Parts: sequence; structure tokens; C-alpha cells
Amino acid sequence: MSVAVVGAFPSHEVDMISLALSRSQVRGVFHDNAEVAKATLPHGDAPQCLFLKTDDEAASQFIAWMRGDPKLFSVPVIAVVNYISQRSYVDAHHWGADDVICAGDVGSYTRRAAAVAELDPTVGAKPVQGRAIVAHRDRGRRQVLGRGLRQMGFDVSFAALGEELRTIATHAPVPQIVVAGSSIADGKILDVVNGIRESVHEQDLPFVLLTAPDQLARLTALGAQTTGIEVASESAPPDDLMFLANELLSARTAEVRQSPRYLHGTLCGFRTAGEIRPVYGYTYNISREGIYVRTFDPPPNADRVWVEMMPPGRDRALHLRADVVWRRPPSGGVGGATPAGFGVRLNEAACPPEDLVEYHVAYDELRANRHTALP
Repeated sequence: MSVAVVGAFPSHEVDMISLALSRSQVRGVFHDNAEVAKATLPHGDAPQCLFLKTDDEAASQFIAWMRGDPKLFSVPVIAVVNYISQRSYVDAHHWGADDVICAGDVGSYTRRAAAVAELDPTVGAKPVQGRAIVAHRDRGRRQVLGRGLRQMGFDVSFAALGEELRTIATHAPVPQIVVAGSSIADGKILDVVNGIRESVHEQDLPFVLLTAPDQLARLTALGAQTTGIEVASESAPPDDLMFLANELLSARTAEVRQSPRYLHGTLCGFRTAGEIRPVYGYTYNISREGIYVRTFDPPPNADRVWVEMMPPGRDRALHLRADVVWRRPPSGGVGGATPAGFGVRLNEAACPPEDLVEYHVAYDELRANRHTALP
């Protein structure tokens, strides 16, 4: 088994990474830069995963290129950063990376390689959900978003402009969902939405609309005036958009959770109860009773864990104690709407009382101010 390692790593780091990978019986194939990797990767077997040094935004272009290659679009990408921070996770997930590790953390290479040992990156999800459309001016962004919808089981079509979207949407079969950047319609994206719904005779056809951060509040308010529309920032990670798509497509006939889940992405540290050194991950969604954390390095099921994170609207990390109730392994091309990671249920009796109260207050405020919830 082999994994690809892309980037200008110093010779001593190459030796370190090779040793770390060998501990999982994995061979690392090194590529000095993205251009070398582009020339090489399409001609051999697909790697189990790819470690990518993310020094600048050129990494986003490389990931977008991978998501447009039929052999590589399912290969998990693990961003390698110089230090762990909120910004490093935000950038990596926005570009389409699946996980993030620190360059100097030897064990992270070993554990990620082990996590993908059973993965077959050449197997994609069967298009059993029907047709979806991704409309965006940026080709790379279309490819990254299309990968997420393919993982959910959609047959994906693409458009670059509003008129092209109108035309494609009227082709049979009727799409089940449309993800569209508002820039394709020069400020008139809702006119495009309404026109397509009339053309296909589906007044509730689901749309996820992406817009610039400074237009988010305005478009969200307009979208809230009709059904079947969710709005997100252009800077949102692709997996957040899949969450919103899943929300629109999910049946609302029964409330199966004690409280709704809401998107909340923030850097977090977690560790088995009593240990000192944390593992870093990124929260994906939260409920009043639990948290889902994105990572390729989850703790075992039923483990008691300590989690430090900043809840919504707060600038101080809280210490919470919880039990691992489920894990989702890396799945390459077959992933559904949820990224790899693990879910925990808060153990309220074990949590520090002040931190638990603060978490519940922050969650209740988020619920009062947000309309996007999963049943």
C-alpha cells in the first residue's frame, strides 16, 4: 500500500515521514511540488490518501484539480500545516481537504495511514439519489462541491452561469437539489431559482445558495421568505454545504433527536479521560446533548473523552466530558453527508458545572438565531 506526499519537505522531514508511514506498513511516494504530482499521479494506481503541504493558496488549486480527475477525486487529502490553528483548519476545509495535521507530529502520519488501510479510493458512490446540479463561476469550486454530492449518491451536472443552469435544470430527469453560487446571476439569483422551479413544475425544488460573507444576512432573509432554500457563505467548507443539502432533503415527519443539530465549526482538542496530550480536530455540528468532531483519528467507541472547544459566540474554551457513541471512518468516494470523525454525548454529571451551563446557554442562543436544523 502506498500514499502520496506532495510538497517541498526538507530531507530530514522526508526521512521522518517515511519512518512514520512504515510503522503502518505503508510506503510514501514523494512529489516535490504540485506540478510534479499532476504529471505523475494520473498514470499510476491511485494512492490510499495524499498528504499535501499547504504553504499557500496554491494548495486549493491542486485539490480542485484532484477533484476533477476521475481517478483521484475520491482520494482523501490530508493537509499538512506548520502549526495547528483555527485559520489552518478553516482554509484547509474550505479548499476541500479532509483532515489536517501538524508537520512535526510524527504519530499523525502513522495513524492517518492506518485509518485509510481498508479504503479503496477507486470505489465511488452509486448515483442512487437522482440528479444534482452544481452551478458556480469558478471551475475548481464546482469540482470540489461536486465531489461532496457524488459522495452522497448523486449524478452531478455542472453549470457556470445562470442561463446555463436554467437550461440544464429543465433537462430530464428533474434535479433533486441545486447548489449555486449567487454570482452566476449578477445579484438576481432568486429570480433564477423561481424561474427554474416554474419551468420544472417543482415549487419546492431544494436550493443551497452560496454568497459573499457581506451578502449573507441579506440573502438569508430573502431566502427565508420561501421554502426549500438554505444559504451559506462562499467561504464555508464543502461538507457544511452537504449538511445543508441533507437538511433540505431529509424527511421532517418525526423528531428523532432530543434537540436539533446546528453547524458549528471550531478548533477543538480531545483526549481520552486522564491523558495530558490532546489530539486536534474540528467540530462539525453540535446539539444540546452532543458534538460531532471531524478527524481521521477518532478515539475508540464507548471511550470517555475530554473535549476543549469554544462554543458559539464565545472566546473562551470550555472543558467538557463526554462518551463516544459513534464513529465514521474515512470512506473515500462513498461517504454520505457526514465527514469522517466521531460523535459524543455529553456526560453532564462529569462536566464542570460552569462550563456545562455556558455550553447550554451558547447552544440555546445559536438555536434562537439560526433556522438551519436537522431532525
